[in-house]
Amino acid sequence: MLNFGGEGEIADAINVNNFTQVLRSGTFPKPGDTVLRADFRQVPLPDASVDVIVGNRLPWSATDEWAGAICREAFRLLKAGGVVRLFASTGGATSCLDWLRQAGFVEVETRERYAQGVKP
Repeated sequence: MLNFGGEGEIADAINVNNFTQVLRSGTFPKPGDTVLRADFRQVPLPDASVDVIVGNRLPWSATDEWAGAICREAFRLLKAGGVVRLFASTGGATSCLDWLRQAGFVEVETRERYAQGVKP
C-alpha cells in the first residue's frame, strides 16, 4: 500500500512524502516507518506495482493540473483491480471524482470523506 502524503498513520504502508508540508513534525518519521521522499506526481516505482493507494494528506486546494497529475500517477502505479482512496477535507471528496474518471478509473464514488476509484 502507498500512502500519498503519508506521515506514518497507516501501519505497513510506504509513505510517499516530499516533506514540504509535514503536519506531524517531531513525530515523523518514526523508527520503522517506510518513507519514499518523492513528488506524488512522479513516484519512482514501476507501473502496476501496488494494490492500494491512499491519499490522506493531499493539498486539494492546489490546481486542477496538479490534482489531475496525482490521479494519473495513481492510475499508473496501481495493478488492474487496484483501488485508490483520496481523502479531501476541503471541498469534500466529490472534488476528486472528475479527476479520477479522467485518469481512467471506474466505479468512482464517494465513501464517507473519500473519493474512491478502481483501475480496470
